Amino acid sequence: MSKADEIIQIAQSYLGTVEQSPQHSQIISYYNKCRYCDAYKMTLNDPWCAAFVVSCFGQAKASDLIPCVASCDQMISYFKQWGRFYPPAQTSITRGDIIFYNWDYDNTVDHVGIVVRNNFGKIQVIEGNKSDTVAYREIGIGSSLI
Repeated sequence: MSKADEIIQIAQSYLGTVEQSPQHSQIISYYNKCRYCDAYKMTLNDPWCAAFVVSCFGQAKASDLIPCVASCDQMISYFKQWGRFYPPAQTSITRGDIIFYNWDYDNTVDHVGIVVRNNFGKIQVIEGNKSDTVAYREIGIGSSLI
């Protein structure tokens, strides 16, 4: 099994997890174990999309592949420093990639998820904190929201 498959399998094991549930608490706990010592310690009341992604990578023993921070903007900053941030127009989006969203077109990143598949111009993404739960989203590969 590839590392991407392992990360996605872990993420999928949380499908349907709702905010404030024991599984949500587990996600936050895993994030707090993986986070950089100077990174913010999450609580159950914080927005948790980035913590979900970090937690899934951490549980797959792939923390070295992702910045262990709970802020989408900080995550992008680290990826840029590492030379691993690619605007969607410059690369194909594949299984296991992380994508960021800008819902209100203000050049501030609002949300993050893990790509499950890219089929026929549609990307299936698994996300934490999608309407306060872990769920899939389908979005067009050329969407200006990515």
